[in-house]
Order: sequence, then structure tokens, then C-alpha cells
Amino acid sequence: MIPPYPQPDPKTIETLKAARNQVIQADPVRKSQFSNGASKSEDPSPKQAHNKFAEEFVQKLASIEQEKAAVDEEMAEVEKLWSSLVEKKKTLENRRNELIKVKDRLEELDKEMNNVLRSQ
Repeated sequence: MIPPYPQPDPKTIETLKAARNQVIQADPVRKSQFSNGASKSEDPSPKQAHNKFAEEFVQKLASIEQEKAAVDEEMAEVEKLWSSLVEKKKTLENRRNELIKVKDRLEELDKEMNNVLRSQ
């Protein structure tokens, strides 16, 4: 199950607002280019076009930020799992080494017992 996207923090929101404002202010609003009597409602004004672009830009930035946050969260989970696996590996290696020592000691005892039995 994929966790829901976290909400952007206030700093991110302010950054997105600033980016939106820069886009809006990048090209000053021009006077209507329709001197032949065309209505403004027939074609969007440059300001409306910039506002739409800015809104889409901000939405895309927010979407990317949400996706990045989700990826960061997933990476943190993978790192947690990796750390757990590394610990498990260390534990298993230690247990393996202990079992090897026990096996070696049992082999020594077996030899000693065989020697004692042969000598009798």
C-alpha cells in the first residue's frame, strides 16, 4: 500500500507562491491588441494567459514536491529495511561463528573419546 502524499510544508508553499508571482510579473500586462473591435471574451488577455500558466506551473511544482516527498519517504523505509538486514546479517554471522566453534570442540571431544576407547 502506498502511503498518501504528505502536505507541503509552509516554506514550500511560500516558495511556490514566490515562483508564481515571478511568472506573473515576468511579462507586463499588455493593452488589448484588438483595436478592430474584437471582444476580450473571445481571446484570453495576456494577463489571463500568464495567470493560467502560473497556476499550472505552481501545480506542477507542488506535484513534483509531493512526488519527491513520497520518494524520500520510500527511500527512508528502504534504508530502514537495509539497516535491519545488515543487523540481521551480523547476528547470523555471529551465530554461525559460535556454531563453528561448537562443532570444532565436538570434533576434538570425539577424537579424545576415540583415543581413550582405543587405548582400552
